[in-house]
Amino acid sequence: MGDLDHILSYLENDKVSVVNCVQQRGRNSNWLITLNDESSVFVKTFVGERSEARFHASSVAASNFKLPMPDVVHIDSSMLTLYFEPLSPETVYGLDFSEEYDRKSARHMQAVGESLARLHLVSEVPKGLEPRTINMSGMFDAIPHALYSKLTGGQIEAIRIIHMDQELRSALIRAADYAASSGESTVHGDCRLDQFAFDGATAFITDLETIRPGNMEVDIAGILGSLLHEAVSGTPIDPRLDVFGKASVVQDEVMSIGNMRIQDAIRAFTDFLQSYRAVRARHGIHTEIDLTMVVRLSGLYMFDRLLANAESSTVLSAAFLGAAGVGKSLVLNPDIALSLIANESSQVHE
Repeated sequence: MGDLDHILSYLENDKVSVVNCVQQRGRNSNWLITLNDESSVFVKTFVGERSEARFHASSVAASNFKLPMPDVVHIDSSMLTLYFEPLSPETVYGLDFSEEYDRKSARHMQAVGESLARLHLVSEVPKGLEPRTINMSGMFDAIPHALYSKLTGGQIEAIRIIHMDQELRSALIRAADYAASSGESTVHGDCRLDQFAFDGATAFITDLETIRPGNMEVDIAGILGSLLHEAVSGTPIDPRLDVFGKASVVQDEVMSIGNMRIQDAIRAFTDFLQSYRAVRARHGIHTEIDLTMVVRLSGLYMFDRLLANAESSTVLSAAFLGAAGVGKSLVLNPDIALSLIANESSQVHE
């Protein structure tokens, strides 16, 4: 019996009538199931090495580890599956369950900011959740022959872009080392906008396998990076554009083509950042966020997504090259993005 069949069987045995089930399977297994009273049950199956997945599942379910998510009402230890309390009858957005929902809306971004700030306020990370090494094999080092033979043309092209630019390669290595280091916060560790479920009021964290001690800038960069990646990926880019010329040329060209999408992404990020800071201020925490590092890490995010997307590509498309160009600008010249964020933030406070 598959995971989903097992979940539906459990719910039916529990005298719950299932009306509709929307399934998403990505790196992790997440399900949103609509019940007969129109409320929704969020169900998560933990994946990965079984002993590690079991530990994460039990840690998350533990009463002393409060996360911004619905309460766990049942844990199936044999399937490593958590069942959460029913959410409100409103449609739960996020996780690509609803394609029509705009994840960049002010209400959603503010909810994500509050949720992530609450996660970072968790004072004690459960013992055993150690910093995770970021695996970007081949991105920085020489590619072993065994690995090279398995790469697509797109991956080889993406890696070559990094290896041919020593300044970029060095900057990405520094960013990756920072992302993998242990910090004082409880962080998500692999944060993206599509890892929050939103019921109209609260954004719930759903992708829980990577929670660990770390630096808050890593998660904040994941939000900025996913916003910018979505903006640039949807921007038509002239395939003749030499995105690896001067950084100023890259920035000017990409901004001129996708200015509105970039501005929308920055506006959404400032909505998130304002809410994030407000939660910390209410708890008497006024630690400054290193926004320069956030921007550089968002550039690392762009290259991480580039390599992931290149797995199924024989060549890099113009959109991929544009994303690489913006990623390079973020890593090497963060002042451009910092200026946009500062300008948008000043308008928010006027």
